[in-house]
Amino acid sequence: MVAARQWQRLADQAFAEFELSSACTGPLLMIGRSGGGIRQVALAQQLGMEGPSLVRLLDKLAAQGLLRREADSSDRRANQLWLIEEGQALVGRIEIRLDVLRAEVFGTLSDTDVQGELTLWEQIAQAHARLSQAGWLGCRRRVRRPL
Repeated sequence: MVAARQWQRLADQAFAEFELSSACTGPLLMIGRSGGGIRQVALAQQLGMEGPSLVRLLDKLAAQGLLRREADSSDRRANQLWLIEEGQALVGRIEIRLDVLRAEVFGTLSDTDVQGELTLWEQIAQAHARLSQAGWLGCRRRVRRPL
């Protein structure tokens, strides 16, 4: 958990010149990487966010002229998200900054090390999905145990 917070701080510092928090860059990057037209619900799932929290970020990004929402033509109740020109340009600059940050932080890791880490995170994501479907994560009682 400490490492995740430290990464978050590094990312916030890396994105400071863009005057965006890392919370705002996540949705921008995911929309950009999807090519646009991603459903708002799918974006929330990919980011692991609740809908209302994402809506606040999207409102902010739309007000800054970085993205637009459109009603989904196949389901008028759903919104699709698109980057506008300024948003696309910003995502390009953010991706470059992320490449530099990743090289600084992970540059000493071998490809095997990186693949092992990716495998670990994928396994955690799959376990989360499986256990949440089984009701495991709905337990209210919290027991503190050392990691």
